[in-house]
Amino acid sequence: MYCGECGTKNEKDAKFCENCGAALEQEEEKKEGKREKKPAAKARKPISKSKKILIGVICAVVVLLIVGFLVLKNSVSPNAVANAYFKAFADQDLDTMYQYSDLDDSEFTTKDRFIEYYSNDDQASLAKSIKNFNITDVEYSKNSLTAEVDISYTTSRGSKRMTLELHKTTDKKYLVFDEWKVVLPEEDFTEDFTLYVPEGSEVNFGGVTLDESYLDETSDGYDSYVIPALFNMDYEVTVTLPVGFEITETVSADNYNNPTWIDFDEDSLSDEDFNTIKKQIKADMNLLYSSAIGQQDWSSISDNFGKDASDLEDAYDDLKNDVSGGYFSSALSSFEATDIRSIDSIYFEDGIMEVDFTVDYKYTPVDGDEKTNYDFVWFYYEIDGDQLKLVDAYSLPSYF
Repeated sequence: MYCGECGTKNEKDAKFCENCGAALEQEEEKKEGKREKKPAAKARKPISKSKKILIGVICAVVVLLIVGFLVLKNSVSPNAVANAYFKAFADQDLDTMYQYSDLDDSEFTTKDRFIEYYSNDDQASLAKSIKNFNITDVEYSKNSLTAEVDISYTTSRGSKRMTLELHKTTDKKYLVFDEWKVVLPEEDFTEDFTLYVPEGSEVNFGGVTLDESYLDETSDGYDSYVIPALFNMDYEVTVTLPVGFEITETVSADNYNNPTWIDFDEDSLSDEDFNTIKKQIKADMNLLYSSAIGQQDWSSISDNFGKDASDLEDAYDDLKNDVSGGYFSSALSSFEATDIRSIDSIYFEDGIMEVDFTVDYKYTPVDGDEKTNYDFVWFYYEIDGDQLKLVDAYSLPSYF
């Protein structure tokens, strides 16, 4: 121990410095006193009950958020969407089915048409027959933009399987999750349904007038209209020719009937339109023959026919020769088309209407008795406003 006064080293137990006699005990007491003046460590305050409750609530909220996130994510997954879609079909909940369907909202894929298709007898019968179902497998494409979901289901006729294809859209569910939509099966839906109608016709398909946005091309006397998407069901189609003739047919839209042609013939024309064409054909034929028998010049009758009727003029000149006894034919004193037995086809190309028909007629040779016959003839008409103007004729009766 060292003396605090002189610094001399003393024995450990000495009470006084052996050099200067200063009390060593007092120095030790000073040190002890200094040590006693150090503040004691504060005791920790226990956590209050309210804080414990707050911490518990926060933990519970975090857990609930995690669980909710996982639940929401699972509820919008491809298998969940497919499950909800198929359940809605089985329950005939068509509003829910439509919500899950990957459809562009066009004139032919509206919600009303969707409901019309899936509520038809065949679809409703299949839905009612489903007893139970479950998702068996989900397979994603390599780019994860599509998924195929396999579904097994039971009906009164046994177990069956089907695969639903789903597409990932660009939208989000609940702001963060991918949105998946069901692609309608091929047996329910047809893409790019093509309809061919006579050139220049107006078309109303299932209540929708097909404008130029549906027109694909014009070729070989037909306009082709392409409808991007259709439900596979029957549609009423009304086609109005440029001259005003109209037919209405029922078209079954599906992949088997794609494309479909609308042709005009006797069966498709209304009685009024059919009689109009017959009347026109008879009038034109009788004018040609009566004028030819009278050996009139073409210029005297040309105003009754089309503007570009040079081919008809050639046919008329041949007819004048035939009815006067040329080309191994007897000269005629009279000719009359008595009936248009049938109109076999009507065909349009480049603004010309070709009518193929069968005509009954009677004629009287100059040196003989009246006779009757029939023949197959082709007339070609140009459309002048609401009128038909003959511009050519083929296979006119010429051997008498």
